[in-house]
Amino acid sequence: MGRTAEVSERVTGQSGQVRMGHDEWSARTQIEGETYEVGTVVRIVQIEGPIAYVSHA
Repeated sequence: MGRTAEVSERVTGQSGQVRMGHDEWSARTQIEGETYEVGTVVRIVQIEGPIAYVSHA
Protein backbone atom coordinates (compact mmCIF):
# COMPACT_ATOMS: atom_id res chain seq x y z
CA MET A 1 0.00 0.00 0.00
CA GLY A 2 1.11 3.55 -0.68
CA ARG A 3 2.99 2.60 -3.87
CA THR A 4 2.08 4.14 -7.19
CA ALA A 5 1.02 2.24 -10.30
CA GLU A 6 0.13 3.07 -13.90
CA VAL A 7 -3.32 2.27 -15.27
CA SER A 8 -3.02 -0.26 -18.10
CA GLU A 9 -6.77 -0.84 -18.57
CA ARG A 10 -9.42 1.74 -17.58
CA VAL A 11 -10.17 1.44 -13.85
CA THR A 12 -13.70 1.78 -12.49
CA GLY A 13 -15.47 0.51 -9.38
CA GLN A 14 -16.14 -2.76 -11.23
CA SER A 15 -13.00 -3.54 -13.27
CA GLY A 16 -9.58 -2.44 -14.46
CA GLN A 17 -5.86 -3.21 -14.46
CA VAL A 18 -2.78 -1.43 -13.16
CA ARG A 19 0.93 -2.10 -13.63
CA MET A 20 3.35 -1.92 -10.70
CA GLY A 21 6.83 -2.51 -12.07
CA HIS A 22 6.53 -5.68 -14.16
CA ASP A 23 3.42 -6.94 -12.32
CA GLU A 24 -0.19 -6.53 -13.50
CA TRP A 25 -2.92 -6.27 -10.86
CA SER A 26 -6.69 -6.21 -11.11
CA ALA A 27 -7.78 -2.83 -9.83
CA ARG A 28 -10.90 -1.03 -8.63
CA THR A 29 -11.70 2.47 -7.40
CA GLN A 30 -12.96 2.90 -3.86
CA ILE A 31 -15.47 5.58 -4.82
CA GLU A 32 -18.35 4.54 -7.10
CA GLY A 33 -18.45 6.62 -10.28
CA GLU A 34 -14.72 7.44 -10.15
CA THR A 35 -12.64 6.30 -13.15
CA TYR A 36 -8.98 6.39 -14.20
CA GLU A 37 -7.90 6.21 -17.83
CA VAL A 38 -4.97 4.32 -19.34
CA GLY A 39 -1.65 6.01 -18.51
CA THR A 40 -2.87 7.67 -15.32
CA VAL A 41 -0.62 7.25 -12.28
CA VAL A 42 -2.61 6.14 -9.23
CA ARG A 43 -1.81 5.29 -5.61
CA ILE A 44 -2.56 1.87 -4.11
CA VAL A 45 -4.68 2.47 -1.00
CA GLN A 46 -5.78 -1.08 -0.18
CA ILE A 47 -5.17 -4.63 -1.36
CA GLU A 48 -7.73 -7.40 -0.93
CA GLY A 49 -6.51 -10.69 -2.35
CA PRO A 50 -5.75 -10.16 -6.05
CA ILE A 51 -7.43 -6.72 -6.24
CA ALA A 52 -5.70 -3.37 -5.67
CA TYR A 53 -7.96 -0.46 -4.72
CA VAL A 54 -6.63 2.84 -6.06
CA SER A 55 -7.03 6.60 -5.71
CA HIS A 56 -5.38 9.77 -7.07
CA ALA A 57 -1.57 9.66 -6.76
